[in-house]
Amino acid sequence: LGTGGALSLLPRNIHYPILVMNGDIITDMDFRELVRNHTTTEAAATMVVRECLTNIPFGVVNFKGATYLSTEEKPTLTHHINTGIYCLSQTAREHVPDGIFYDMPSLFSDLTQNNHNCGVHVMHDSWIDIGNPTEYENAQQRFATLPQGI
Repeated sequence: LGTGGALSLLPRNIHYPILVMNGDIITDMDFRELVRNHTTTEAAATMVVRECLTNIPFGVVNFKGATYLSTEEKPTLTHHINTGIYCLSQTAREHVPDGIFYDMPSLFSDLTQNNHNCGVHVMHDSWIDIGNPTEYENAQQRFATLPQGI
């Protein structure tokens, strides 16, 4: 059903807001701050994003038509990526169709198209996507040094 479609399986009597998080994420973010920001902004849905830097190992050439304009040598591009963490109000849940595949970007798109406020919460906390094999190995090494019992 996708992350959004699975929400259609939840009981209708849930107290809102609810948190939704992909199962392959490890984070130490303050979820109370997320819920507080979501509630304060009266958003139907809030997506947690974080800054991601992409290094381009080549010169990026800017041109128009066949005319050279400039070259930016080995730039670092900054983007904000979806972390797979969401805070949803009852309004958001009511927009989830029953029994079909539905992803979270579709929910945000549908809410926005229906004039509902959707927010973003920029996180600066630790975030690891262990669905990526390299990051999974990094997490294994990072958490191998934790004392027993934690």
